[in-house]
Parts: sequence; C-alpha cells; structure tokens
Amino acid sequence: MTDPKAEQLVDALSRLLQPQLAKSPELRDVVAALGDWLIQEAKRAGATTQNLSQSNASPTAQPTSQSISQPVAQDPAATPIPPGPPSPARVIAPAAAIRGPVQVVSSATVPLKIGDTLVHVPVEGTTQEIGRARQSALETLARAEAHSSTERTPIDLALMVKRSKLKAESCRLYIQRRAVASIIDDAELKRQMDEQIATAKATPNCFLWVFWRERTQPDDASLRKIALCYDALAAAADLARRRDELYAGRRSDDEPVILGLLAEASSALRVALKDSWLSDDDRDQAESHVWLRQETAQRRIFISRHMAIDDPADPLAAQSMIDRAAEVRTRLEDQAGKVKSIKNLLGQVRYHANQIVKAGGVECEPHWRKITVAIKSLQELGVPATDDRISEHLGAQAAGMIAQETPPDLREQLATVIDAALTERDDDDSDDISEQRAPSERVLKVRSWLKGRRLVLIGGEPRPRAIQKLISAFELADVDWVFLTEHGSGSSMRGPIERGDTAGVVVIIKLTGHLHADEARDYASRADKPLVLLKSGYNAEQIAHAFVEQVSDRFIAPVAAQ
Repeated sequence: MTDPKAEQLVDALSRLLQPQLAKSPELRDVVAALGDWLIQEAKRAGATTQNLSQSNASPTAQPTSQSISQPVAQDPAATPIPPGPPSPARVIAPAAAIRGPVQVVSSATVPLKIGDTLVHVPVEGTTQEIGRARQSALETLARAEAHSSTERTPIDLALMVKRSKLKAESCRLYIQRRAVASIIDDAELKRQMDEQIATAKATPNCFLWVFWRERTQPDDASLRKIALCYDALAAAADLARRRDELYAGRRSDDEPVILGLLAEASSALRVALKDSWLSDDDRDQAESHVWLRQETAQRRIFISRHMAIDDPADPLAAQSMIDRAAEVRTRLEDQAGKVKSIKNLLGQVRYHANQIVKAGGVECEPHWRKITVAIKSLQELGVPATDDRISEHLGAQAAGMIAQETPPDLREQLATVIDAALTERDDDDSDDISEQRAPSERVLKVRSWLKGRRLVLIGGEPRPRAIQKLISAFELADVDWVFLTEHGSGSSMRGPIERGDTAGVVVIIKLTGHLHADEARDYASRADKPLVLLKSGYNAEQIAHAFVEQVSDRFIAPVAAQ
C-alpha cells in the first residue's frame, strides 16, 4: 500500500481498534464481518477487472473499442486534469466497455462501536454493497446491545468518579499538547498521554475521546468547560457514594441536597458536551442520570430541577457545584464521626441491658447509671430519648426489670426509654395475638376501606416485619413508611401522601416531632387524604381503632350518599 493517506488510515484504525478488540467480543464480530465483506469485494473487483481486460482484447470487442476510442481521442476534454476534491460518486469503467448497467461506487459511512462511543467509519462501494455493510454492522450492534443488556451490572459510582476524573485530566492535557505541537514534541506530555490512555484501557468502559486524532476536537475554552463539568460530576457522584457508605441505608438531612447536586452536575455536563464531536451521550453522564432516576424512585425523593432535557443546568456554574460539594462533604464527614459515636453509645446501652438481664435485675444500679450516662450523651449528639433505636437496644426484657429500689432519679430519667421499650413489647405481643386469631370486626371494617390501596406511616424507622403484618391485616397494596430525622425536612412525606392510591396517613406521635406531625397534617389536608394519630403502638388493632374513631366519616359518608 503506497498511498500515504491510506497508510495513515490503516495505522490510525490499528492503534484505535487493537485495545478495544482485546476487550470486546462484540467489536471483534463487527470487525470480522467487515473484513469478510472487504475480502469478497476485493475478489469481485479483481474478477471484474479481468473480465474487462479479456473483453477489450477479444476480436468481437474491437469494433466497439474503436468506435468509442476515436471520438474520445479527438475530444479536448480527454487531456489530463489536475487532481481535485473527490466527487460524490465515480464510474468504474466506460459505459460501452461493460455489458449491462453502469456500476457506480459511492462513499458512505458504517456505524462502529468503539469503547462506549459510536463512530462512523468511511467506506466505498456500490449502493447495494454499502447497504449490506450497514445492515451487517447494525445487526452486530443489535446483538451486542442485547448481550450487554442481559449482563448489565448495577451502576458503580466509584467507577463513574474514576472515569470522570480521567476524562477531565485528558481534556486539560490535550490543551497543553496542542499548544506545543507546532513548536516541539514534548516528551513529558507524550508520556503523560500514554499513561492516561493505558489507565483508560484498564478501566471498564472508559474512552478518552479527546485523544482520537480522527476527529476535530473542540477549542481550548470549550475543553476547559467540559473538563470542569467532568470534575463537578466526579465531585457530586463521590459525595453521593460517600453518603450511602456512611449511612448504610439510613436517611439523612443532606440526602435530597446531594442528589439534587448530582442532577445539576449531570445536566451541565450534557450541555457542555454539545460542543464536542460526540454524537451519543457520554457514558458517565448517561449513567449518572439513570442512577438518579432509579434511586429517587426507590428512596421516594423528589428532585425539582435538572432531571429533564428542557431544564438544563449551566455548565459555567461547574466550579460552584464543586465548591458546594466540598462544603457538604465537610459536613458529611463531621456527621460520620457523630454517627460512629452514636453507634458506640447504643452499643453501651445494649451491653449493660444484657448484663441486667443476666443478673435477673438484682443489684443492677451501676448498669442503669451507665445506661443513663449513655442516653445523655446520645441526646447531646441529637438523638432524643424517644428515638426508637434506644428502646430497641435496651429491650423490653431489661426494661421490665427496673426494680422499685432503684433510685427515683434514675427511674425518672429513664421513664421515657422504659415506656418506649415496654410499648414496643406490647406492640409485638398484640401482633403475635393477631396472627393467632381471626381479625376483629374493627380490623375487617377498616380492611374494607383500605383494601388494595396504600397506607403511609410517619414516625420512627421502617420495620419490615411490621409492614408485612399491616399489609396482610388490611390486604394493602403497600405501606410507605417515611423515615424522618429529628430536625430534618419533612418534604419526603409529600410524595407518598399525594399519591393517587394512598388511602390514609398514620402519624405515630411518640416517634414523630410536633413540627413533622403538623407538616404531615398539612400535606394530608391539601391532598384530601384522611390522617389519624396514634398515641402508642402501631399494630393492626391500634391502627384500625384510630381509623374508626377519628376518620370513619371519610369512608362511611360516600357509601351512605350512594
């Protein structure tokens, strides 16, 4: 191959495809199909050339050749023409030299998946040949997509952070290399680029598109903007990952803020990448959006901005996003230390409660005093005595062993916790009884009101066992148990309460602050949903009693009107 442009193309494709071929069986299928097609076309072209040569040399073809060559030789237009831009189509041979329709070779592109980016490779051939090549490539891409969808893994935020940071670095390095390319070949910058490419090859689904020489890259200002947006996405995604790591399924006040920040960073990157040559969505931008949709639905958190294409974020605010993420990260890490302290103090409550049980409640004043000290420390960290975690770690068995000879000051300080633990035991006893006997008439009545619909519970932490019992007792479609932090926002109540299939709202007073109770009442009123207040316990009998006593008119009146 002596054509310099062809050699450059082959070299570029080789360098680009080799790493991807090693990782992707789907890409190997595409390239193999493309190779088979090229071999067939080469053989067909060779056979055509041979036939043309034989036809021109045969006696029967001589009159035709003479009849054509004579006017062409006299035509001034037959003189050589300097080379110029390629035309859209070219004729393979003179029309009179071929028996049959004229074959025209056209230029077109065939889609090819490289890494996580779809590119279009230029090819030449007849219309039918190009059509077959495109069809083969599209079928292979469809098989690859079907294969990847069956093996799709959960979105990894840590991997998203790594890839986004690497893409940001590659954009900035490209700017440096472009600045010195016309002067010197900077060996250090070349080494850095090689290192980044090697890191990208070792990272799943990572394509550093800015280093692809077959495309014209954006100007420096656009690349700086894109790099900063990648940094913002990395900061927001890492913040979301860290929050989930620290809280391990528990809710926090900063959770809606963090998810909203990730939505803003994802949207800003999408807008910024419009200045690049990428025709498909960037993988990390797309995955961050998918992750947000999945998590906000599961956590029942509403994000009001930047989740739709017609509500784009401003890429120029990327630095502000990074700064905000850093501020929230500082608060989060401070809170992490507090969470660890809370866990240790709850462990102390459990330990001394177990010692009380082992001793049968005899001569246990030192253990009760240690429990009291731990509870005071928890209150200083923002965990009130009414928090059901304390009563859980104390346990009903130990709570029932507080002796009358225990000093009054201890009994007074522990009264709230003891009452909560004993109430929890009552709840469990009532649930056990309800499982052993037929539902009461009151439960059956409320079941007829709630059956097939959804119940919203507010107060304390969700208890899967209790939720299943309520679903069974009232034959509910589901129970939304909304967890609220002591001084946090109550906005997470709004979505579940306003759902169309929500039949009623239950507020557990002892586990809910007054402000949250008032907020729940306001949301329920605006959504026209019946709300009941539970003073103690939350088993089926207690909830049924509350519905009958407090809001029966909301269910009976419509029936009477019919």
